[in-house]
Amino acid sequence: MVRQNFPAPIFGLLFWLIFVSTGRTQNGGTWQTRAPMPVSRQELATGVLNGKVYVVGGYDADAHSTATVQVYNPTTDTWTLAQALPIAVNHNAAAVAGGKLYSFGAGVGETFVYDPNSNSWAARASSHYVHRGTAAVGVINNRIYVTGGEGTPSQRELEVYDPVANTWTVKAPMSVPRNHTAGGVINGKFYVVGGRAGPSTDALEVYNPQTNTWSTLAPMPTARSGFAAAVVNNELWVFGGEDPQTLVLRAEVEVYSPATNSWRRLPNMPSPRHGIWASVIGNKIYIPGGGTTPALINPTNTNQIFTVSVAERAALADFNNDGHPDYVLRKPSTHQTAIWYLNNNIYQGGALGPSITVGWALDGVADFNRDVHPDYALFNPTTDRTAIWYMSGPTRIASAYGPTLPGGWDLVATADFNGNGYPDYVLYNASTRQTAIWYLNNNVFVSGGFGPTLPVNWNVVGVADFNRDGHRDYLLFNSSNHQTAIWYLSGRTLVGGAYGPIIPSGWALVATADFNSDGRPDYLLYNPATRQTAIWYLNNNVYVSSAFGPTLPAAWSLVGQ
Repeated sequence: MVRQNFPAPIFGLLFWLIFVSTGRTQNGGTWQTRAPMPVSRQELATGVLNGKVYVVGGYDADAHSTATVQVYNPTTDTWTLAQALPIAVNHNAAAVAGGKLYSFGAGVGETFVYDPNSNSWAARASSHYVHRGTAAVGVINNRIYVTGGEGTPSQRELEVYDPVANTWTVKAPMSVPRNHTAGGVINGKFYVVGGRAGPSTDALEVYNPQTNTWSTLAPMPTARSGFAAAVVNNELWVFGGEDPQTLVLRAEVEVYSPATNSWRRLPNMPSPRHGIWASVIGNKIYIPGGGTTPALINPTNTNQIFTVSVAERAALADFNNDGHPDYVLRKPSTHQTAIWYLNNNIYQGGALGPSITVGWALDGVADFNRDVHPDYALFNPTTDRTAIWYMSGPTRIASAYGPTLPGGWDLVATADFNGNGYPDYVLYNASTRQTAIWYLNNNVFVSGGFGPTLPVNWNVVGVADFNRDGHRDYLLFNSSNHQTAIWYLSGRTLVGGAYGPIIPSGWALVATADFNSDGRPDYLLYNPATRQTAIWYLNNNVYVSSAFGPTLPAAWSLVGQ
């Protein structure tokens, strides 16, 4: 591996001025394909009710509208059929409000509500306009917002359904006419992007229900229609779509951040599709079905799920037993790892480590078999299996499966919480924001219990004893405002907390370790745009000083897989 030499000056509090940039941490995610739908569909709608994904209507392979309702259970990876809609639909819409599933945006404006207890549909008040041709939908305070679509005077119309009053109310129209569009709700505002009323558009605008007004925002990089959109981590995620005029099928994944009014690009979907809809459970975005040929009806029954990374974390450990933590580097294109040996913030040398098996993620490093060599802790998000790769320096010498996690939980850290000399698992459930500690003996599960529940937008990025009371603490990072915090624990119990320093824009807090051997854990920062690293030296939760660490070579990263 080739490494360039870079200076690493101590720059103290001037770091705040030097490091400010316009970028943001580029959180990504992983794709997985689960059990296919019983029947293929496109131009459909979906919604999440009681932890299950309901796929409503859509075209079948013969270009016929359908009333079919297919239900996916993520826990069991199985499908069932619910009671069919009263009418056959395509290019329809759906939403969940007040614990009930609603179908609308088809026919002549009919609205239906589904009762899972009786497995039945009932008619409700019809909308003023039809909103067919796939309108954008959002839910704010259990009221359903529907805008655009055909069967409206200008394809700009917005109306709001109140399930309690069973009434529709017309509100201020959008600026841009559009069908085959989508959107989502972030912090009480309704974002609508893309679509078409002719050529596909890149326009993004947001509706403020407090003022009944629309505002124009930064356009989407890729103009398209017939795509899926979802909100995770207070960001708008856009997947796939088409441009029927140019017969281009889209696979782009683009993410909008309201905090910076900017977009970023992620790797493409595994297979481009249009006529799709997205629904969210926790940090998982479910995008079933869709069309595989632009501007034509050619549905698929695929069940693809995108899991948004809950946090970007680096792996650190002392691999050469010199008392200094070292970096574990990752090369996403080949899944190769490498160890960079450090003395404080100074690069000393490096060696290639093992390549991670496709489908697995490196989620922690610790000495599981107590041979004084740190080992890799791996997690497979498709099977929920864990595994330990036993290492001797950078060399893998053996491996064993660890315990399988329950559905919906991820492995986010490893540390010894009960003081028995064996590292334990820290688990996180993105849907409930609950944490849990699983106590291990090497790779064997012994017992476990819940840890504290995290606030919205906060994630665990590391574990260390910040107040030196002999107990491991959570290091938290809020990617929306770059605030850090320490949650002081006694075993699994939260006993106190304190804010740490705020990370500059463009940088992410990715790990913690004691770099300067003062007995206190420090912050490791990473800038994915420049591949620069930096160490922030702390005294408990207080920033003391800083230094650049080494810059990574092209194609390598501290985070991701």
